[in-house]
Amino acid sequence: MLTLTKEYHWFALYTMSRQEKVVFADLTDDGYESFLPLLRTKRKWSDRIKWIDEPMFRGYVFVRVSCREYHKVLQHRSVLKYIAFGGKPSVIQDEQMMALQRALGENLDFKISSDHFKPGQPVLVTAGPMCGCSGEVIRYAGKKNLLVRIGETGYSMIVKMSPAYLETEGRKPENENRKPENGDRRQEITTGTGVIIA
Repeated sequence: MLTLTKEYHWFALYTMSRQEKVVFADLTDDGYESFLPLLRTKRKWSDRIKWIDEPMFRGYVFVRVSCREYHKVLQHRSVLKYIAFGGKPSVIQDEQMMALQRALGENLDFKISSDHFKPGQPVLVTAGPMCGCSGEVIRYAGKKNLLVRIGETGYSMIVKMSPAYLETEGRKPENENRKPENGDRRQEITTGTGVIIA
């Protein structure tokens, strides 16, 4: 089982269907540091067209807690469980959450994918909006991109980024990168900002 400490870590919560915003609001109101990535999409009805904010990860809300709050969070309405891997809740590294938050905040061109990717070349972002974040360089759609895995949630973030911003072991990555393996796609949404959910 996961050894809980007084240190704070990010976890992914699984919610009831279409209850992500309710859970996020409840956690925020109770003082928990939580995060609900939203994607602005255009929806068309028979009589009107409207822009709405939909959860980027359907059924997921992220929360940062320690051992003191860990079990209390599960008592909130519409919270089902923590996302687990190998029978234990999956801790999401602060660096991974920071990368996701920065990509959203800076309106970068990125994609969230549920595909399975082979390990790429570890790199550190040394310039630009995501400076200080780490990830892997992979070849995706014929081009080199930065890959940031979101814990053990089964999702990864693929960011288009200049190779000049990436360094590994004191040098810029030049070697050929591994190609991603095709996996099951859950959904795909394209917006005017170039953000795609797959």
